[in-house]
Amino acid sequence: MKIGVFDSGKGGLTVLLELRRVLPKAEYIYFGDYENLPYGDKSVEFIRNRTIEIISDLCNQNVDLIVIACNTVSSVALNEARVYSSVPVIDMISPTLLFLEKYKNIGVAATTRTVHSGVFKNMKTVACPDLVPLIEANKCVQEAIEGYFSELKNSDIVVLACTHYPIIQDKIEKYLGNIPVINPAVIVADYVVKFVNENYRWKVPRKAT
Repeated sequence: MKIGVFDSGKGGLTVLLELRRVLPKAEYIYFGDYENLPYGDKSVEFIRNRTIEIISDLCNQNVDLIVIACNTVSSVALNEARVYSSVPVIDMISPTLLFLEKYKNIGVAATTRTVHSGVFKNMKTVACPDLVPLIEANKCVQEAIEGYFSELKNSDIVVLACTHYPIIQDKIEKYLGNIPVINPAVIVADYVVKFVNENYRWKVPRKAT
């Protein structure tokens, strides 16, 4: 099985890491659109057009499945991705919302574009526009974390709704203290396993109990 994975930069590698954990025998093609990062401050039209281009390129490489390893793309261009893809497309947000149904008082850290999309309804959302550039540049993020995540300190759980943020999850967890921090990449990877088992002859072995 060949799985295409894409993001604006290295954030999607956090998703690829989890996919390799649960599907180690799959073949992966990763596309990081470093030339155009970050997506979070781009127009919806740009994101949709770029998504169509990347989806077409991955399909031309004969992938069996595509994972959008970007919450921004998932929030504003999922329809375009599925329309222009010849294979199934799994996004970051749909599995995450299913997982969050059992929780209340949820805090969400995301890009500006994801927050403005309104996909995380009835949740406390905070846009963190500086985090992706800082993470990509390997610069100090502590001041930014304190500025953004202070608004989420009263949450029962906090969701990292940008695939770059788990790269600094340890620092975020240290700042938030006892508040559980959710990495959606883990949720999406488990969802992909379930999807593959239900829709492909290529089966994932059950974990030993």
